[in-house]
Amino acid sequence: MVVLVHGSEQDSARDTYALQRMFPTQGIGAFVRLLDDYRALVPLLQELGFEAVAFSYPQRSRLGSSSLAWSDDSALMKFTDSELVQAFEAVDDLRNAFPVNNPRASVADMKRHLLGEHEHFVCYGGFKSFYMDWNFDIWRCDAWREPMCSVWEFAQTPLVRDGCTACIVDCYRDSSVMRHFAVSLGDALDLFGQGDVVAALRTLVDRRNLESLGAVIGNAPILSRLAKVR
Repeated sequence: MVVLVHGSEQDSARDTYALQRMFPTQGIGAFVRLLDDYRALVPLLQELGFEAVAFSYPQRSRLGSSSLAWSDDSALMKFTDSELVQAFEAVDDLRNAFPVNNPRASVADMKRHLLGEHEHFVCYGGFKSFYMDWNFDIWRCDAWREPMCSVWEFAQTPLVRDGCTACIVDCYRDSSVMRHFAVSLGDALDLFGQGDVVAALRTLVDRRNLESLGAVIGNAPILSRLAKVR
């Protein structure tokens, strides 16, 4: 779940305790304009008994799908690109004080995106992750401009895999980094099955596999704690 926390209103933030009791293994996420020092969240997170924090990245313009998880005029989300880069750097700094669920490699890619640099990982929205709205329409992601199909037609609908890097929607971009190694293994097996050994080996030795595997290993202690049933 994602809860916006105003850094100077801890009493209001403590109202999320009821949610924490409903979801005791979940971390809470905060990516807000009003909070400059993310380390200031640590005492509150510890007091509420959370195991980790996951940051949701602000969507500053209208999304292409029916999703309403965006705002182009909220003061909470009015980051410039340079301010967002600084915020991502603050997220990485927070790792030294409290477990962060967003993969380090994904945060690095979001900074590359904002700086106009080549990103290491493509998004698997439409291939491994999807968005279903209240009309039971399936979209490749929140940001895409048209649905793929109705949920009733999903089994017959071709998946989308086109190397998109158009957004910084965390639920798609973070998971794509974590999944990349497994997807790469599947690609290599398919290529071996087709007899294209050279392409299969080239897929396996791609350095992004190590980055992805490193993200999985790095997040394993956090995920194992979140998976515990209390």
